[in-house]
Amino acid sequence: MQYKSYQYDTLVNDKPWRLVALEELGVVWETRASLWDDRYKELLGYKSLHGDCMVPTKSKSKEYKILGMWVTTQKNKVLKFTRGGMSQLNDERIKMLNHVGFVWSVTNYQWREMYDKYCEYVNSGEKSGGWEEDKEVCGWVEKQRVEYAKMMSDKDGMDHERDSMGRLRSGRMTEERFRLLNDVGFECWVLFG
Repeated sequence: MQYKSYQYDTLVNDKPWRLVALEELGVVWETRASLWDDRYKELLGYKSLHGDCMVPTKSKSKEYKILGMWVTTQKNKVLKFTRGGMSQLNDERIKMLNHVGFVWSVTNYQWREMYDKYCEYVNSGEKSGGWEEDKEVCGWVEKQRVEYAKMMSDKDGMDHERDSMGRLRSGRMTEERFRLLNDVGFECWVLFG
């Protein structure tokens, strides 16, 4: 029980004399904290090698398997923390992760990358926009049309769909994405028949 209190800073703040007494008995507190620090340093190494924090989380690569599991754990713990639950992830660690470009949502990250690419075409000044020639952007534009249609056809306010594994997933066209697309003059809401 004392260890759990230490993990969540209640022992340090509420009863510091207990902390001193337990340390005098030889209690080692930093095991999990030092593991977190070790993984964080490993993440920094990954970023310096690859230029981003997109650690493979479902890879069969032994090289990044443990780091990938740690990344997944951080994503799960931030949800618990933001919902007010007890978590070893705290404001300081979240700031540290944000500072190095930790990607909390791969889906949002990838969407934003494609949005930025689309915006480059739109802002290029070309009459046609030029994106129609880029298969990747063209596919993304079509996906936005489909997601918009799903959002508009949602009668009961439930914005969900099933993925390929049968899991319930939120629709990907959010109000924020819709606003961002409209802000750059996205004129592709009509589905081609």
